[in-house]
Amino acid sequence: MYHPFVCVTDLYVDRIGQSPAIDVLLSQLKKTIDAEVNYMKLLLQVMGTVDTLLSVSQTTDTPTGASHLAMEPSVLAVTAST
Repeated sequence: MYHPFVCVTDLYVDRIGQSPAIDVLLSQLKKTIDAEVNYMKLLLQVMGTVDTLLSVSQTTDTPTGASHLAMEPSVLAVTAST
């Protein structure tokens, strides 16, 4: 995988090591980019889990354990008259 920070270092490769201020800023930028990459990986995992849950929920007719909610018409008539 090509890390996004490589693009930045390619732009400033001739200035690395010449100025402590630039080195500090590049170090901070690398930490920020690493954190963002980790957030994106986590987000993709969550999206995959949500997609799986949604596809499973669409393929089942009744949720597990909800079969007791289905009533016969005669039971409904007795319940309505009382």
